[in-house]
Amino acid sequence: MTKWKNNAFYGFAEKNNAPRTVKDLKIISGGKILENNKTVGDCRSPLYDVPGGVTTMHVVVSQPPQEKEMKLKSDPKQQKCVCVIL
Repeated sequence: MTKWKNNAFYGFAEKNNAPRTVKDLKIISGGKILENNKTVGDCRSPLYDVPGGVTTMHVVVSQPPQEKEMKLKSDPKQQKCVCVIL
């Protein structure tokens, strides 16, 4: 994860959309999301995981919010309420 943190993992060095923290990643196995305090070995099930077999997992990377979007959300001028009665 150190390499990932430095954006040098899997060619993310040239891009600015790499995950910033581990919390931006979700690992899914058997339809269940792996919690942060558990290891991959903890989520194995004797029903579908064969010893010595292949385990299929999915990794979902959350897109970090863009700085422009964050600025718009925090701008007090953007929070307006309008009501029109005709």
